Amino acid sequence: MTEADFSETNSLPSDLLGVIEELIVSIPTVEITAIFHEHAGVKSCLLKSERGLNLRELLREHNPSGNKSVVRFDLTESTMNVLEKIKQLI
Repeated sequence: MTEADFSETNSLPSDLLGVIEELIVSIPTVEITAIFHEHAGVKSCLLKSERGLNLRELLREHNPSGNKSVVRFDLTESTMNVLEKIKQLI
């Protein structure tokens, strides 16, 4: 999601967890959800696991905040590189 998306929908990054919850209800086979977004010029990732993975531990190199099943971190490398690392977790 871009800053324009947040502006158009009158939303904030803190609203993204609700988006993930809606996805899980709509698609019950979802095991891991990642939303990449930009706000105030900072690119970040919100990641949620339904598989019992300890995301804080697995993604510790990104200094994530959150708990073991839901983390948020700022991107220090390309979105594609981070996405590849997340895919390896699965």
